Amino acid sequence: MEELKDRYEIIEEAATDAIVTVDEQGRILSVSRAAERIFGYKVPEMVGKGMDQIIPSYKQYVDETRRRGKSAPVVEVTGIHKSGKQVQLELSLGEYKKNNKHVYTGIIRDIASRKHTDRRLAAQFAVTRALAESSSLSEATPKLLQ
Repeated sequence: MEELKDRYEIIEEAATDAIVTVDEQGRILSVSRAAERIFGYKVPEMVGKGMDQIIPSYKQYVDETRRRGKSAPVVEVTGIHKSGKQVQLELSLGEYKKNNKHVYTGIIRDIASRKHTDRRLAAQFAVTRALAESSSLSEATPKLLQ
């Protein structure tokens, strides 16, 4: 059992995504160091706090997970950084029972850079399309300025 715990701690510390364990009241039981980068709080500041402090809509995703079981989807959520800034996240929740109580493990990924890249690619595609569909730059210009 000790070896299993050691293995889990190694995985938790090496992961670039945050790994968080939450009780059925929504209190954080454990959290990986990656959460410090995502949310700006130190690990000891997060343990024991409500998950809704960093992901305000957390409760609705727990309800969804309980309702759907193992088929619960990965969802995009908005988190709150310690500075108050909103953070775009992807959340995957799993549920298990321990001593007849529900415990949730979440994987949290910061997707801000991916979202930025998606927006940039969409803009590049729109420009390319406007240019391809126009016979001249003067014809394309109004489309590009929209």
